[in-house]
Amino acid sequence: MKEHKIKEVDALLEKMEQEGSLGLRTFKTYTHKMSIEEVLAARKHNKTEFVDHLRSMVDYNKEHEGFFNVITTEHTDLSDITAKTIDDTVVISMGARFTDQKGIDIAAGVIKAINKEWKTLYPDKPMPLFVIGGQDTSGGKYRELVTKTIKELGEDGKHVVQIDGWCPNNILQGGADFAW
Repeated sequence: MKEHKIKEVDALLEKMEQEGSLGLRTFKTYTHKMSIEEVLAARKHNKTEFVDHLRSMVDYNKEHEGFFNVITTEHTDLSDITAKTIDDTVVISMGARFTDQKGIDIAAGVIKAINKEWKTLYPDKPMPLFVIGGQDTSGGKYRELVTKTIKELGEDGKHVVQIDGWCPNNILQGGADFAW
């Protein structure tokens, strides 16, 4: 565990490590040589690990504002994504530099459109989880756009999580149903 100069941070990291919420536990690999059942089991495992880790980050940030580089609103809540609902919860992720060429504005529009129509199209399914993040190299323009989008969604934005700064794309992709 990395040493920090701030005692509060050290204590929090130690607590998180004891609870098993520091770092992703393990992602399972799968190949084309495996049966479809084995692939689906590995994907479900990875999705569950990803969502559990993300939930831990969101929950810790509520108690210790700004500890992780996760931007949330008062509506952010992943507690209803459980072992019983994980199969029906669509996880969509995007990790990219927030620049003009990456389409962050398009992604924000997609998040709005899907959230707006989801309950009508899929009334018996949980709202999807969107995870979007990256380093904003445009002076904050796209970070502000995504944050504004989440706030405009209000309660419907409870499953939209923004990561501010570098994002491990292999983890975002490995834990998602759809990644772009």
